[in-house]
Amino acid sequence: EKTRFDFSHNKPLTNEQLDRVEQLVNEKIQAELPVYAASQEKDFVDQKEALKIETLRAIFGEKYPDRVRVVSIGAPIDDMLSDPNNDRWMQHSVEFCGGTHVKNTKEIERFVLTVEEGVAKGIRRVVGISGETAKQAIETGKHLLSKANALLTGNASALAGKPPVAPTLPSGKASALAGKPPVALDQRRDHEGIESADQRRDRQGAESPDPLASSFAALQQEITDAIIPLRARQALQSVIDELQQKVKEQQKRSAAASSDAVMDCVRQLFESAKTIGDTTVVVGEVPPAGADALRNAVDWVRNKTKASAVFLATYSDPKVTLIAGMSKSVVAKGVKAGDLIKEIAPIVGGRGGGRPDMAQGGGSDPSAIPKAIERAAAWLGDKLT
Repeated sequence: EKTRFDFSHNKPLTNEQLDRVEQLVNEKIQAELPVYAASQEKDFVDQKEALKIETLRAIFGEKYPDRVRVVSIGAPIDDMLSDPNNDRWMQHSVEFCGGTHVKNTKEIERFVLTVEEGVAKGIRRVVGISGETAKQAIETGKHLLSKANALLTGNASALAGKPPVAPTLPSGKASALAGKPPVALDQRRDHEGIESADQRRDRQGAESPDPLASSFAALQQEITDAIIPLRARQALQSVIDELQQKVKEQQKRSAAASSDAVMDCVRQLFESAKTIGDTTVVVGEVPPAGADALRNAVDWVRNKTKASAVFLATYSDPKVTLIAGMSKSVVAKGVKAGDLIKEIAPIVGGRGGGRPDMAQGGGSDPSAIPKAIERAAAWLGDKLT
């Protein structure tokens, strides 16, 4: 089913050479050549006589016994021994070998190369597979190439220009510390018609936030695990390179869309935020986004105020992300972002910390986000009063 062959060569084989190797081997298989072991009359022949055969390959420096077993593909060994210098023997594979062999090349059925690599200076290695394994590898290669092209031209084009839409709150519906603890999204859904946190998380679980990236990652793993012809793998690589670029572009669009959604939500939270003393306090849950988008939102609030305290929570499968930020004047009062995160993160099943002015945490329990928001609001209220 498998063979490994090392040979002297100072550079990788070209695609044309790889194709030619496979072609030559498969031609010999299709020719249904008989395989001869030693002589018709005896299993072993005189080494000196065998070495006279024009095409016989003997490894340089290898020591062979006086009597050797000769294996020939397609030409009787007795004929070669009787006329060792005949040029037509060059068309055949003839070697010293003590191993087992097929009786006819047709038994090999099919041959493909799966690996071509350097193993030492001036030494290359090829690995080939045959029989049913080779046939399956060919079909698997075709399937994966078709799948990759479908993702590139089908799914990828369908997703282009349509980044996932992150949920946002209706204008004027966001709440912060407006004279009372902030109301969690799922508590407001009945009387304000807002999609609940649980509903949103269920939908996000059913719909991948980045289907192209998820499909691409799954395809890459499938290709890595598969046994396929080397030339199929090379063809796949060119498609993978294009897909990788599309995934990067998609992720940039998705990140921009998520950042915009977060900022829309934070602006609404800011508009209805409560002021404790001279400090504007913004606390709430925002749409799914990366930590960078959350930090940018915190910076936006701090830049809009002389004194502010911000706590934001979001869930993007599979984790909850918490961000806290305090302006310098708030930190001077002893209210530190790192302390807030250390207090809140365990509520969502995680931990975190950071600097007094900016800290981050996370967890694995999105159902606890409303409780975390409520506790953060109470904590800030106690510290700033």
